[in-house]
Amino acid sequence: MNPWDTLHGLVDEEVWRSISEQYASFQQTMGTGDPDLFAQYLHRTGKLSKPALGEVIRRRGRPELGDPKTLRHRRDAPDAATFVPRSPEQGYALLGKVGEGSMGRVYVAKDRDLNRKVAFKQISADYISDERIRTRFLNEAQITAQLDHPNIIPVYSLEVNQAGKLGYAMKLVEGKTLRQLVLEARAGWENGQPLDLAKRRSELIEIVLKVCDAIGYAHSRNVVHRDLKPDNIMVGAFGEVYVMDWGLARVMGTPELGGKVSGEHQGLTRVGDAVGTPAYMSPEQAQGKNDSLGGGSDQYALGLILQELLTLQSAVLGKTVREVMKAAANGEREVPRHRYNAALPPELLAIVGKA
Repeated sequence: MNPWDTLHGLVDEEVWRSISEQYASFQQTMGTGDPDLFAQYLHRTGKLSKPALGEVIRRRGRPELGDPKTLRHRRDAPDAATFVPRSPEQGYALLGKVGEGSMGRVYVAKDRDLNRKVAFKQISADYISDERIRTRFLNEAQITAQLDHPNIIPVYSLEVNQAGKLGYAMKLVEGKTLRQLVLEARAGWENGQPLDLAKRRSELIEIVLKVCDAIGYAHSRNVVHRDLKPDNIMVGAFGEVYVMDWGLARVMGTPELGGKVSGEHQGLTRVGDAVGTPAYMSPEQAQGKNDSLGGGSDQYALGLILQELLTLQSAVLGKTVREVMKAAANGEREVPRHRYNAALPPELLAIVGKA
C-alpha cells in the first residue's frame, strides 16, 4: 500500500493528481518518509483540512511493523519542527488534539524513534507561568508514572519544550469512555434496540471490577484519585480497562497543592475549596474537607458510577452546579430506577448502597 493511500478522497483532485510528487518532495526536504508526518505536512501547508487530518490518523491506526522505510530515522535530516511542534532532543510529533482538561490538552502524537502513536498531554498555555498549576501538572505525571498497574494508564516520559511547556507521553488507548458506552446504551433503548441486559451487565461488572482493582492498588500506595467518573475510565477495543486523568490525585497525608481552576458545569472538574466533579463527589469532598479525604471518597464515587451504569442516568442530579453540590454535600442521590424501566438486580443495588 502506498503511504498516501489513506489521503484518497480527503484532498481535492488537484492535490491528489500530484500526490506522489509532493510525497517525494516531502521526503527529500524532511529526510523522512513517515506517512503520518506527511499528512501533518499537507495540513500545515493548507492542502489538508483539520477534520481530514483527524480522519487520516484514524484510518492509519497502528503503523506497519518491520517497514525499514518507516523505521529509518535520519538524525542529520532537517528538523521537522518547521511544521510539527516538538520538544528539543525528543522524538514526539503532535498530530492532532483529541481532548482537553482543566490543566492541559491531550494530543495524538508520533513517537518518531519507536514508530508508535502515543497520547501526549501538554499543559495549557494559560498556565505556563503559573507555578502552582505547573506543580499540579507535574504531580499528576509523577503519580501516574509511579502507579504500575495493568488498569492504570502507563506514562512513558516527561518533556519540556523550548517555550517551557510541560508535557508527558502515555499509552494511547483506542477505545471508548464509560460515558460513551452509557450514551450508546441509551441510544439503543431509544431506537428500540436495547442491548442484551444479562450480557451487558456481565461486561459492566467486569469493567467495574478492573477499576476497583486499580483503585485498590492506588490506595495501597496511599494515593486517592478524587475524580473518578465515567469520562475518566477508558475501555479499549480488546477489553482493556484504564483509569485515566490523575490530575487531582493526592498522596494521603500530604499537604493540598495550590492552584485553582474552575468549571461552570456539573460535568467539569472543579479545583479549589472542593476538588472533584460535583456529580461524583463524596459528601466530604463537596464539603471541602480535603485534608480528611481518603479511600472512602473514591469508593463512594465508584458506587455512584455503578448506579449510573445500571440505570443509564446520573445518580446525583440538579439544575445548577449549586444544586448538585448541595445534594452531594448531603449525601443525597436519586432512587435507583432504570431510565427505560428495566428491572434492576437487587444484589447489585445492595452493592451500590454499601459503596
